[in-house]
Amino acid sequence: MRLCERCGETKALHDFHKDRRGCCKVCRKADSAAYYARTRDLQRAKARAWRQANPEKQRAAAKAWRAKNKDAIKDQKRQEKYGVLPGTFSAKLAAQEGKCAICGVDQSTQARGLCLDHCHTNGTIGALLCTPCNTGLGSFKDSPELLRNASQYLALFR
Repeated sequence: MRLCERCGETKALHDFHKDRRGCCKVCRKADSAAYYARTRDLQRAKARAWRQANPEKQRAAAKAWRAKNKDAIKDQKRQEKYGVLPGTFSAKLAAQEGKCAICGVDQSTQARGLCLDHCHTNGTIGALLCTPCNTGLGSFKDSPELLRNASQYLALFR
């Protein structure tokens, strides 16, 4: 147990940072938030000036961050575009064993991986499809009737 010098409460050791400062994590967080609120404009101006003075370093840092966080970026884009929660794509991928729901091709053989199929009219989310199957459905305007007609045509002439 240890006494916080800021709030005066006695707290467990795990409530304190290991750097031996006298205040607990809750008080330290409040201090940091207050400091940021006081200096926000100055910190933003310094960051902006550094980015303008070091465009190559900024580009390299941004590129490294994007490379490190590809899955998070894709999850965010899916959430913005389709309203899908992060992890939904991964769960569907695991459920489909990494294969296209129509033709069964493995995603590792696809340059762009699998696509999250969705209805353009009402926005509902479907299964994961390879690019050829996804664009094929789109070419038939996602119409089951057109697909049946195409299937009958192929059966007659192939």
